[in-house]
Amino acid sequence: QTATFQYAVRPMNNEQIVTQVEAAYVCTIDLAEGEQAQADASAVAMARATFVRLAALQLFVVDDEDPVMDGTQVTYTIRVINEGDAPDDNVQITAELPEGLEFDSARGPTEHQADGSNVAFEPVETLAPGDSIDFQVVAQNKGEGSVRFKAKLTSKMLDSEITAEEPTQLVSSN
Repeated sequence: QTATFQYAVRPMNNEQIVTQVEAAYVCTIDLAEGEQAQADASAVAMARATFVRLAALQLFVVDDEDPVMDGTQVTYTIRVINEGDAPDDNVQITAELPEGLEFDSARGPTEHQADGSNVAFEPVETLAPGDSIDFQVVAQNKGEGSVRFKAKLTSKMLDSEITAEEPTQLVSSN
C-alpha cells in the first residue's frame, strides 16, 4: 500500500528539513471456533529536503525628461532590485548611450569608467535579498530623433546578462 502526504514548509533560515513518517498496520484474521490471529507491521521512513535559495534580480531604466531639447541634459536612472531570497555577488552595470547623446557624468554606489558612449560601473560586491541599488548616467542632447538608452546587468548567479532599454525622443530647435 502507498500513502501520499502533502505539507507546506516555510524554510526561514533553515538549510534543510528532515521529515520522519511512521506507518503502522494491524491485521486481524478470524480463525475457526472463535479464535483470532493478529499480525502487526510498522515501517519508518526518513526524507531530507534541501532548500534552494535564489537571487532574483530585476533591472529597470527610466529617463527624467522626455522629450529632451538639444543642448539640455537627460538623466537615466538604472535600478537593480534583488527580489529573491538569496544574495547575489559581483552585481555589475554597464550602459550604452545611443548616437545623439554625449556622456556628461555618472554616479552610483561604485566608481565608473566612461569610454565614449559606454559607461561601466565597478561591481557591487553583494546585493542582499530585498535590497536595491541605483546608478545614474547623465548625458547631453547633441542630436534628434528617437533613441534608446541601454543598460546591461551581470552577476555571479546570472547565466547571461539582463538588458533594459529606455526610449527617449531628442528634439532639435533648428
